[in-house]
Amino acid sequence: MKALAPQDLEPDIAVEAAKRSGSEDQLTLAFAWTLRRNAQFARALMRKAGIRLPRTVTRFEVETFQRFALPRAPNMRRVGDLAVTAYEAAKPVARLWCENKLYAPVSRGQLDDQLAGLLAASPAVANSQLALLVIDEPTVLRGVERRSTEFDGPVMTWFEIKDLLVATGARKAGANWIDRPKPTDEPTDLAALRAFVRWLERPRAPRDLRALWARPLSAAFLDAIAQGDSAAIRQYGAFLTYVSYEPSVRVFGESYMGPRVLHRDGSSRLYLDFVLLPAQFSAVYPDSWAANRLSLYIGVSLSGGAAPLGFQAGAWIPPTNAAGRFTSSWKLTSAEWAEWATRLSATGWSHNIAYRGRDPLYIWKEKPLGELLDAGPSITKQGRAAGAFAGRALKALGAKAIAPPRTYHPER
Repeated sequence: MKALAPQDLEPDIAVEAAKRSGSEDQLTLAFAWTLRRNAQFARALMRKAGIRLPRTVTRFEVETFQRFALPRAPNMRRVGDLAVTAYEAAKPVARLWCENKLYAPVSRGQLDDQLAGLLAASPAVANSQLALLVIDEPTVLRGVERRSTEFDGPVMTWFEIKDLLVATGARKAGANWIDRPKPTDEPTDLAALRAFVRWLERPRAPRDLRALWARPLSAAFLDAIAQGDSAAIRQYGAFLTYVSYEPSVRVFGESYMGPRVLHRDGSSRLYLDFVLLPAQFSAVYPDSWAANRLSLYIGVSLSGGAAPLGFQAGAWIPPTNAAGRFTSSWKLTSAEWAEWATRLSATGWSHNIAYRGRDPLYIWKEKPLGELLDAGPSITKQGRAAGAFAGRALKALGAKAIAPPRTYHPER
């Protein structure tokens, strides 16, 4: 492993991850990269998986993509994602294999077969364990009742892994270290933890990687968002990413910019938007006048006042130019937008046509975030509830946009 200055770690992890295609493989490479550079993180991961190590263990080796044969079908070859082996001097004393999942489901018997195959293909280590790392257990284990399989190993979510990253760093750098600016003299092992978090949070990260940090909403979580807590807002961004995978939302296309916060002049009201591509009604309503003119979004109103937090689904267009027209690709005037928004407001839609100048304009429907808690503490159930609401709203908005405003002139 080459020696790097801490400031070089963030580009280095991106180079390492790019050695494979596919989000799961890139995630595995970045995860292994971090484990190799922080022994305390490797120890903490093994402890979370139920493997207790003696203090005399100081060295860890990390391998990726180990090939093995299935014992019940020797001609069938499989690949194990990642293995961490703990050493006491030159002797291996424990090994943890990790099967890293995003959205691909686990088939019946897969994990039992995988553990048996890895044990047969690897040098004997008394304390060996297979762990499953997932976005959330119901998503990956759907259709497979845990009681119907012999696999009883640990199942960890990626949000728990992030908590482990942050907790490992906090033992060395103190609470809230991840939210503070990176010191120029930050130790390399700590910089590696920060680089992994930043790599997953980068704007151009694949959407399924940004969803790794998602966790269920809770009353305390919503209170932190309402107070403007930056970490909670980032976590809510991951929740939006997770929701965007719901079938009712995915029909509208792919994400291209991810969560962002917009501050409005003269208002304490914030919006956290998640814009969807193709971001045009033409994806679902090809005959709509709004094709190529409106972008769809899901988001949340982050009001600093007494108003409740609201989960939103709607459409937006960029701000006007000096002539009162929107950016050229939309070919829509303020008057046309105002007419359409006013027409929709009569059927329960909200809009911000009172805003002027450089603000984007929005039309949306809103569901109080607190109502998503009624779906239960599972992110799967909350995501389905939010996705169902967003899907209904966006489809209804598309239907409303088929008829153009009376002032709309297609030759413009």
